[in-house]
Order: sequence, then C-alpha cells, then structure tokens
Amino acid sequence: MKKDRSNCCGTMQSIEFDQDIKNMEKDLIELRKNSGMILSDELILREELNELTIEFK
Repeated sequence: MKKDRSNCCGTMQSIEFDQDIKNMEKDLIELRKNSGMILSDELILREELNELTIEFK
C-alpha cells in the first residue's frame, strides 16, 4: 500500500535512515550465516526492508 508522503518532513528519507536499513540488513545476514538457518524475523524484516526501499526512493 503506497502512502502519501507529500507532507512528510523528510526525516525517513535521510541518508542516516537509509544507512540504518543497510546496517540492519547486514546484521541479519551475519546472524543467519552464524546460525546456519533462515530466521523467521529475517524473512519478516526482509519484506519490510524491500517495502521501505520502494517507498523512499
């Protein structure tokens, strides 16, 4: 579902927010490698990360 961000202050579109997403994704990948299995949280967050990436491009 696309959200209207026309009145948004832009905070969620800042470089810092984008970097936080990338760092979180790297941490999840490392956790998965160390555990040897795909974590349900990783699957949930991957979908959220993909949605956020689309929303804030």
